Amino acid sequence: MAFAARWDSRSKYLNDIDELIIPFHGTTDKLTDFLDAHIDQRVIVDIQEPWRSFFGVIFTPIGEKYTNVALRLSELNPDMLTDIKNTKIPFFFTEVVVEWEKFHELVEYGVSDIYIGEQLGFELDDVGRAAAHAGIRTRIFPNVAQSARTSTDPLKKFFLRPEDVDLYNRRYISTFEFYIPVGVDLNWDVLYRAYAINKKWTGRLDEIIIGLDSDIDSTFISPYWGSARMICHRKCLKYSDCNICGQLYDLSKSLAAIRVMPKPPVDTKAAAKETMKTIDRKTIDAEEPLDPPIVPNF
Repeated sequence: MAFAARWDSRSKYLNDIDELIIPFHGTTDKLTDFLDAHIDQRVIVDIQEPWRSFFGVIFTPIGEKYTNVALRLSELNPDMLTDIKNTKIPFFFTEVVVEWEKFHELVEYGVSDIYIGEQLGFELDDVGRAAAHAGIRTRIFPNVAQSARTSTDPLKKFFLRPEDVDLYNRRYISTFEFYIPVGVDLNWDVLYRAYAINKKWTGRLDEIIIGLDSDIDSTFISPYWGSARMICHRKCLKYSDCNICGQLYDLSKSLAAIRVMPKPPVDTKAAAKETMKTIDRKTIDAEEPLDPPIVPNF
């Protein structure tokens, strides 16, 4: 699992976060010093204006020396691909991919990473297989509610709760990047603590997720929320009768009303194994039976 954020000197976690994104304005005078100082982190060089002269003169020597660097470009220019590839530095684009044709186009270009969003965020079973086959990394913005229309029901937008990070990481997502809008003076430490350290948010999700116009409180959301959405393929928009998001939301409101927090999902195999241990000990040692483990029914 990797977390990424743009460079912010105020952050307490600059040496802890896995990837640092730094702006590039046309000179590498201090870039090598920065790469040396953050040799154990991946440094994403964000290139807003990809002039061709950059790649041969500036980045080729860096590609020969450093392995902890990648280039992120704001525009897709096929004419520059040869120059970029000759640097031997991994590269990708800022475009968030929401459909399969664009996904395959970027794979053909040879990118190292692809941003996933909107519809593909609900098809992560397929995305994970395709990314593994292509040998690329997948990236998402967990703190942005994404949809093709701003008027889409907030519950049907793609976003990620801190509680679901491990679930998504185990299967589908390589990097969770914190999105900070351009021009917004916002320290990302709160997001890092919520998603990377605590993996929990006790409060309304719209406090940390941009564009989520909803009063949904993460404290009372069922732990099945993430697993239900990650591979649902957004059947609700295909005139299916699936309403799992709405049902879990209604349940969360009911739990919030009586101040009851949902319990985590039960590993039934582990619970059964523990029960068998109890039975085995009773049989072998002829002891009084032990109380079996309590299995939450939720």
